[in-house]
Amino acid sequence: MGLAHRAYWAVKKVNLKYDNTSKERKLNLNELEEIRNEAFETSAAYKAKMKEVHDAMIRKKTFEVGQRAWLYSSRATFFPGKFKSKWMGPCVILRVGNYGEVEI
Repeated sequence: MGLAHRAYWAVKKVNLKYDNTSKERKLNLNELEEIRNEAFETSAAYKAKMKEVHDAMIRKKTFEVGQRAWLYSSRATFFPGKFKSKWMGPCVILRVGNYGEVEI
């Protein structure tokens, strides 16, 4: 009888530890999720601020029909010469659209 009582007491004690451990684990997981969300929000705020700073540095360019402009060849990845320019032109602007697109 004494041995059975001790075994029951040991099982009961271990089960209590499992309950406490599971509660602590859940709290730790919730805390980790909160830290992750806070890091995401901080990262999003940083990216928004950097975009704002970058956009403030961009100068608005307006083009007019008949104006000459240089065209950057962005599709050409391999250039035959070391000193060959990536710019073509000057090209004459034929049409300017409402949203800033131009026809050369």
